[in-house]
Amino acid sequence: MATEDGKEKAGVRLLMTDNIIKFPKKFNGKKMPVIVNVNPTSASEDLDFADNLAEGLMIGLIHNIGENGIDIKNERFIGDISFLNEVVRGILYRDIGFKHPIQPFMEALVQPKMDKDANTVTTRVDLNLLEDLLSKKEDDTS
Repeated sequence: MATEDGKEKAGVRLLMTDNIIKFPKKFNGKKMPVIVNVNPTSASEDLDFADNLAEGLMIGLIHNIGENGIDIKNERFIGDISFLNEVVRGILYRDIGFKHPIQPFMEALVQPKMDKDANTVTTRVDLNLLEDLLSKKEDDTS
């Protein structure tokens, strides 16, 4: 026997509206990001410039160090220069408005202070914090 609201089958009333899913008419999810004045070509050129400048600086540094008797073919030296290259890239990226993964590390370890009266900047490298980070890493691997 059928009813106005639905059907009845074997004594159980089934409403037709039970199978209807109403979807929102308007998207109510997260807002879409707005990208303002980003020129991909310009951004790519800026990053290439910073990468090439860092590479040029490192090449000059390595030649200068090698000419002064330091073994530039040593495995540890090459690793150290690679780290220094990333630090230089991080500095350059920040100046042109880009993020680099090394920047938070530098911000944690180096605290610059501006003395407006003397028009000077002094910095403090927190080597104790670095030592603490390294000892925690050693503890985690033990």
